[in-house]
Amino acid sequence: MRFPPRSLHPAITSTSALIRELHVYGQAVRIGSADSSKSQHKGYGKRLMEQAETIAKEHGKDKMIVISGVGVRGYYRKIGYELEGPYMVKKIR
Repeated sequence: MRFPPRSLHPAITSTSALIRELHVYGQAVRIGSADSSKSQHKGYGKRLMEQAETIAKEHGKDKMIVISGVGVRGYYRKIGYELEGPYMVKKIR
């Protein structure tokens, strides 16, 4: 996570926190399915995003921005993010 001082894109302001990329490690699990031996679909990503939002708030930021691929935008929508330009964005308070 970064706290950019300035940006060329209007979505990114001095009160934004920016996550450049997230990675999935381990064996992929199909969306909607579960496998207790795999690490996906256990809520780890959601908890990591919540922690990043908490850290951003502690630093006085009011907006979390994620650079995400088109295929994972639905995931971010489920945890409260909206599309703003090329980014997934969430107001944090």
